[in-house]
Amino acid sequence: MLDPLVYVNHGRWVVECPSGDNNAFEILGSNRWFTCTLCKRDFQVRLPYNHDLIDKILGQRPNLMNRNWLPTETTAALIQENTENL
Repeated sequence: MLDPLVYVNHGRWVVECPSGDNNAFEILGSNRWFTCTLCKRDFQVRLPYNHDLIDKILGQRPNLMNRNWLPTETTAALIQENTENL
């Protein structure tokens, strides 16, 4: 079973259903299960261990549209982006 993709979009933690149906949900807790409303499958969502740090770094960005993170990005890269753009 595939793990769901978890990322930050416009300051919101989001999870995508790994079944490929393009369904996504905003995450409201740190470790929880969700049921896809399209395929009806259950998936466990795990935020990255450093999600609090990611939130803190992104929170320094005044524009919500710029508060984005993907699992391929390091916190060092986020800090560098802040330095270059704030």
